[in-house]
Amino acid sequence: MLERKLKPEENGIVDKLYWKMQKEGALRRYANRFVIDKSFVDDVIQTTFLIACEKIEALIVSPNREGYIMFVLKNTIKNFNRVGNKIAQMLSSVSEQEWLENYLESKEDEDDLDLLYGDLVKYKEYELLKEFAVKRRKIADIAKDLGISENACKLRIFRGKRKLREILESRK
Repeated sequence: MLERKLKPEENGIVDKLYWKMQKEGALRRYANRFVIDKSFVDDVIQTTFLIACEKIEALIVSPNREGYIMFVLKNTIKNFNRVGNKIAQMLSSVSEQEWLENYLESKEDEDDLDLLYGDLVKYKEYELLKEFAVKRRKIADIAKDLGISENACKLRIFRGKRKLREILESRK
């Protein structure tokens, strides 16, 4: 979120750069080359321009505004890749076997997984977490089954995990 509203001339500079660089395709080509999860390319580009708006003074005084945007894009990609890897590692770190050994009383309780943990988060979020972390399904497959975009699926998984963590920590 921007802390302040851009002045019309600042907004014009950002708009002009955005449309010029989008038309040329430099941003998308670069992002497609270096973003690990291609479903985040649009998010990376949008975040790049959000950061440029937040640091509008640096953009305005830059002698090479397109170069400045590319520098911000490069750093944004690094952050997205790093955060994305951490989230994927956290979510996929619990194998079905580990889940059965550590979170269930016995193998027979596997069918009662929903009864044991389904109350921890909204049911839809819980189902997404279970599909991804326990059953180890790909996000693309889960999203397709639910009729939602991969980005929406990732966001729901992230929110579900965050909520689950908050609830479990509050029960300690």
